[in-house]
Amino acid sequence: MKRKVVVVWISLVMIFGFVVIVVEIAPNVRAATTRYVGGSGAGNHSKIQSGINVANPGDTVYVYNGTYYEHPVIEKSIYLIGEDRNTTIIEGSGVGDVVYVYADGVTVSGFLINNSGNSGHPVYDSGIKYRNSQNGFITGNIVSNCAYGIFLEDSNGIHISKNEAIYNDYGIYFYWANDNSIINNDALFSVSRGIDIVTSHYNEIINNNASSNGDIGISLYNSNHVKIMNNTAYMNDDHGIRILYSGWDNIINNTMVNCGIFIAGTILDDWNTHNIDTSNTVNGKPVYYWKNLTSGKIPASAGEVILANCSNVIIENQELTNSSIGINLGFSSNNTITENNVSSHSRYGIYLKNSNDNDIKGNNVFNYNMDSIYLYDSNRNDILCNEVSYNIEGIRCSLSNENNIINNIISNNEEGIVLSSSIDNNIYYNSFLINTIQAIDNNGNENKWDNGYPFGGNYWSNYSGVDNFNGPDQDIPGSDGIGDTNYSIDSDSVDFYPLMAPYKSLGNYTTLKQGWNLISIPIIQEEQNLIRVLGSIDGWYDAVQLYDITDTKDLWKHRKVGKPYGNDLLELNETMGFWIHITSPGDTIFFYNGTRPTKNQTITLHSGWNMVGYPSLSYHNRTVGLNNLTFGDHVDAIWSYDSATQRWEKMGESDYFKTGRGYYIHAKTKCEWEVPL
Repeated sequence: MKRKVVVVWISLVMIFGFVVIVVEIAPNVRAATTRYVGGSGAGNHSKIQSGINVANPGDTVYVYNGTYYEHPVIEKSIYLIGEDRNTTIIEGSGVGDVVYVYADGVTVSGFLINNSGNSGHPVYDSGIKYRNSQNGFITGNIVSNCAYGIFLEDSNGIHISKNEAIYNDYGIYFYWANDNSIINNDALFSVSRGIDIVTSHYNEIINNNASSNGDIGISLYNSNHVKIMNNTAYMNDDHGIRILYSGWDNIINNTMVNCGIFIAGTILDDWNTHNIDTSNTVNGKPVYYWKNLTSGKIPASAGEVILANCSNVIIENQELTNSSIGINLGFSSNNTITENNVSSHSRYGIYLKNSNDNDIKGNNVFNYNMDSIYLYDSNRNDILCNEVSYNIEGIRCSLSNENNIINNIISNNEEGIVLSSSIDNNIYYNSFLINTIQAIDNNGNENKWDNGYPFGGNYWSNYSGVDNFNGPDQDIPGSDGIGDTNYSIDSDSVDFYPLMAPYKSLGNYTTLKQGWNLISIPIIQEEQNLIRVLGSIDGWYDAVQLYDITDTKDLWKHRKVGKPYGNDLLELNETMGFWIHITSPGDTIFFYNGTRPTKNQTITLHSGWNMVGYPSLSYHNRTVGLNNLTFGDHVDAIWSYDSATQRWEKMGESDYFKTGRGYYIHAKTKCEWEVPL
């Protein structure tokens, strides 16, 4: 096209004689054209690809209703628009990609796109595929029966809105695709995942319905700085939202029913860099995601609990049901999970990843959780006095060592306990009742399945041995409650002292560490003789002592094992705090008998320092725990000792009295403390 040039001569007397100004007039811009496919218009194309081929960048290819058996490829910036997404059909016939885009600024809108090929990685047969594309729109389509409904690869700035991705293997899938938006779409009935984001960052997933998928509603894998907001995820078979090996994601105001949020990853950033607030709900109850906290108690009525890099947090008396996971811990240690009902989760009841030295006690975990209690790369945890029933796997340990699995009822699971690549775990006093497979131990003889003689091992409902003898070798006539023959878990894993009846499930215990422990007994001791009170740990301690403020002539009372004289500590009860010195390495589990209190117990505090017990069945913060007393008026200091860290702890306003601990309380005046239940 020729260009017109106008030369303007301006004589200037003052400047060198003249200046030449050249003005270039731009050529005429070609108006965008609409190319028509189908319909009855003269010159309309019969094939979508034909219309695309003759279109110029910026043109619209408008497709009338009908079924088009083809696989359009778009390599220029155009608008591909269907007349009606219910009746303008592009049929892929089960072969390859249906619509393939390899250009910037492309819009695909208004189609029903069916039946791609069925290939996955690395081919990714898709209904709509954008590859190496920028700044396009995918809007108002129905994409169904494809391997991948809508697929972005190496594509940025693409806006995906108001589409229905239904009955695909994967609804909407990103791979190396950044700065895109997924807004107001339905991703439903996928074989696997509704929305799946892989190695893709700074994307937005807003106001979508990702429900009724066979695996996960919305999944992030190795994807950072993603916003997931105002979505609904109902009835997904696994998780509502999964965040895997990803960081710095914002999860806000999502509504999940019968599925929840699952976080997993191998480094701390995968866990504690997200923003997940209580606007997210599971079955109408808030998700509590706590990170980087060193104390606290999860509020009542949680829908799901997630701890990331937390310690000394209490999860107690929660009803966690009908989700994908109840309690999820990552890189979190020295927490307490107690007295919770955790049921009917599609994946895990209680899951620990890289989390050590936690107490999981007195929980009821039941009704078809895939894994009831699952430890992964988590060590030295105590799983005590739980009831684990009617799950696929009752308790599973993978890459997890030195855990105590003691005094649990494990019943009617497909597999009772599974130990995989896990060693030096202690498993005894458990009752294995009618599990399809009672236990699996794939670690040689590296785990301990009994507590030696005369304490015994576990009760196995399918044990067929008899009890006619006693003694360490079971060769002395007379029964002792222990089977005369071993119970074999497999060829090299053995319970040498199987119990003939279920172990008496006391449900009351304290975990003690080697060295000095400051403890108390929270239930009423009708039999207060010290030797009998401490009978379950006879042989594992060598000294007990307490401070008696009322005896000014002899403030400290002692009991030293093996010392024939000078012992003046003869009795223990629930009001006393006392020191006990444990000689055995690792955890020692102190089971105690007694009567659970049904009313508040009273302890007299004298002016000065008092070493007292905490006869309560629950953890309470300082204000609630002091009950009828006021901090600052009646008492002005409370201290305890953490034997695990060997540190003194001064109780602050938000700290908790803990069952089984002893306390130093400084009273300003004599008063009566009514310890709440």
